[in-house]
Amino acid sequence: MKVMSVLTNNAPRAGSRRVLPAAWVLGGAEMRLIVRNRTVLLTSMAMPIGFAFLWLMTGRDMAVGGGGDIAAMQMGFLLLFGVFLGLTMTLAARRQSLYLKRLRTSPASAAAIVSGLTIPFVALVTAQTVLALVLTAVTTESSPQRIDIVLFAFVVGVVSCAALGFLTATFTSTPEAAQITTLPGFLVLMGGIIFSLMTQPQDIAVWHLAIPGVAIGHLSRMGWNGLEGESLSVLWLGLLVSVVLTAAICAVAARYFRWQPRL
Repeated sequence: MKVMSVLTNNAPRAGSRRVLPAAWVLGGAEMRLIVRNRTVLLTSMAMPIGFAFLWLMTGRDMAVGGGGDIAAMQMGFLLLFGVFLGLTMTLAARRQSLYLKRLRTSPASAAAIVSGLTIPFVALVTAQTVLALVLTAVTTESSPQRIDIVLFAFVVGVVSCAALGFLTATFTSTPEAAQITTLPGFLVLMGGIIFSLMTQPQDIAVWHLAIPGVAIGHLSRMGWNGLEGESLSVLWLGLLVSVVLTAAICAVAARYFRWQPRL
């Protein structure tokens, strides 16, 4: 396979330097495969951006928190469909074809392989999120008051959804089965985001933030609408809990992920 030969050629040799990082080689190859696969392309691009635009058009009357609620919900749709579901389907397909097994025996490290498989989905979702949030700002005539907090929420969401994608792929034998195996994670994450948007910031407790999705929605809304009074203390709790929860998900995913099919 062309990717494997490129990885081999990029392996470090005496007196030479690696031409391209393995992660970027894998990422480029994976992006080409995604573009050629209509199912993954639909899941990673058409569905998330479609739901995001639908919520932008219909959610303005339901969003109590204004632009912050709309932005948080859009980010949730894009992360769940674009990263979580798309990555789970792709990993199941790559394992089924023994592609992951061949990658694991290549000169590329596990970190480079994981990064390379994840880069295309992160790139697509990042572009979609920027577009969706710009349209949200124009439509609602608002803008994020703390762009750094919104960015932090997005990064936490990307890492969490990617780790959940790897973890869920462990129990997903085929790409078609991903529609079933991702359902629990999808419901928990989206339920957490919806709960955070239905609850006033000052009413968010520490144990609420431990629920996957709550910290993402809560931080996104606060970053967009701004901080007031007691919200600052809740913000720091949200930052801390989200980091701990994300690290825990990554650790579990790294522990149980399988590189080859069960015998």
